[in-house]
Amino acid sequence: PGGRVARRPTAGEGGIEHGTQSFYVRGTSLQHQRFLEHCRAWSGSTHLQEFDDSPNGFHGVGNLQGWLRELIRPFAFHRQTAVSRIALKATDIEVLGPEESLGTFDAVIATVPAPQMAPLVSVDLRADLRPLDEIVYQPSIVVAAAWPEGAAPPEAELSRCLGGGTVAQQHGAPGLSTWTIEAPPQWSGDHLEMSKDELSQLFIRACEEAGEAPPLEAWAHRWRYARVERPLGAPFWSEKTHRLFWAGDGAFGGGVEGAWCSGERAAAALLARFRDGLPQEG
Repeated sequence: PGGRVARRPTAGEGGIEHGTQSFYVRGTSLQHQRFLEHCRAWSGSTHLQEFDDSPNGFHGVGNLQGWLRELIRPFAFHRQTAVSRIALKATDIEVLGPEESLGTFDAVIATVPAPQMAPLVSVDLRADLRPLDEIVYQPSIVVAAAWPEGAAPPEAELSRCLGGGTVAQQHGAPGLSTWTIEAPPQWSGDHLEMSKDELSQLFIRACEEAGEAPPLEAWAHRWRYARVERPLGAPFWSEKTHRLFWAGDGAFGGGVEGAWCSGERAAAALLARFRDGLPQEG
């Protein structure tokens, strides 16, 4: 769960967070304050912790996905499930996979990046999606690499090996020094169409050319929609019957904080629509 806090399992008890490792609550609205209070209620648990020296900032205890997994524990959750189409019908919505129906529902909230929404719906509904075309994302390429413990290059060199990226140490497998390097948006955009293997090899060659030891292992992930440069400017999108919604950090911007607040507003509108029997404005 949670693309913004994505995590890749590794051997043993380690793992690599190739999404964000932390987030801040910077908004000042009542909704943002509710989110801050919610996070603080979890802080000190085995899943979430507020930074001691940075108020309103939070990080996972071990990893942020552990916190998300606790939040969704009461619900049926399907992993590794592809959705190919969302069919809006007169009385329900059918969600279809590549080969079979995944079920019918009274309402659906989709949280895919905005450009991926149009291919999921029928052609006659795509005109209603035009507001989502205004959302602009920036790409990001992340490389994770592991060296024997104590043998990783200096952080400044790691950064230079991926276009001046941001460097973070990870809780990888025992005996290894594991790091993630996130390339800047411009560099990421210039290299986005390279394959993951090509990007990994590019990083390894950069280490060797800098006179540094190459990693024992490296892998790359391409985030085509990593950060929001221009948000929707509304808390969510919905079609006219208010049964199909779209939410995400593309609505407000702001990463984890924005995604949470958008999803909460969409959920509130959905519940109000079925409670009152009338469409609710966002």
